[in-house]
Amino acid sequence: MLTLHIVNGASASGTLKHYFEQNKLDGTNQVLCFDDYLAIGPLYDGNKVNDHQLLNQRANYLFDMLQIAHLEEFADATIEDQWLIDITKDISKLCHFNFTHYHKVVIWHGDNAPERSLLYLCCHIIDEHKLYHISINDYNLSTHMLRGVGACSLEMLDFLHNQEKKINPVDCVQYAQLWQTLVKSSKRPDSLLRIFESNEVKSVGEDYFDKQILTQCQEQGQGNFVLMMALVGRVLGLSEQLITDTFIIARVYYLIQNTSLEYQGDLDQPRQLQVRVRD
Repeated sequence: MLTLHIVNGASASGTLKHYFEQNKLDGTNQVLCFDDYLAIGPLYDGNKVNDHQLLNQRANYLFDMLQIAHLEEFADATIEDQWLIDITKDISKLCHFNFTHYHKVVIWHGDNAPERSLLYLCCHIIDEHKLYHISINDYNLSTHMLRGVGACSLEMLDFLHNQEKKINPVDCVQYAQLWQTLVKSSKRPDSLLRIFESNEVKSVGEDYFDKQILTQCQEQGQGNFVLMMALVGRVLGLSEQLITDTFIIARVYYLIQNTSLEYQGDLDQPRQLQVRVRD
């Protein structure tokens, strides 16, 4: 009997695939990597993935964020059309996937917004009778908080892969409704970011991390310029939320634009760029 394991991101997918191959379990266990990062941007109804307007809205939002973050590979606007095609394919991959060949579908997640949102989406689109989940934060596996499945070691996976739990029908319906609530909230410009708080995913504004960025910049620099990437790393390290460095970089550029931060260097060279809180 085949089991499908759904994980969020290449890191989690690669580690889990390696574990199954190393332990000769890959014959009965397959891994589906869902790359889309559901903690940011407009969301979509998983049962309406043929609505290209919704998919393109999300894809455009993500592409714009990557350009705002001055990532070199997205500096050329001519790649936008192909990139939008690629990301739209990834977004719709899960929703078009054929689950009929699998006896079980196991969603791996931690206590964070992107992975918990993926759990909600899966409950929205997959037959509840097949659905199981593994919550990595239900177990005392580490001296520090595991923020996501990608942080699990092979030794942790050896324990976790036998801890799958059936998602009962009541919870499945509730999770599916929570996904629809997140989709509805994401249509508002003040609710384009999602965080995990009080054991639930909450929609907040894109400026949620701005105060933390400014505070850490002031503490690190004490009035002097600091490397932007060092600041980004510190914000990520101290935050209780699982968020991408690209989003934080984009917010730093926004704070430069609105003059909360001043900068030194070339805006097109984020690794050399230095910033400080404006007096």
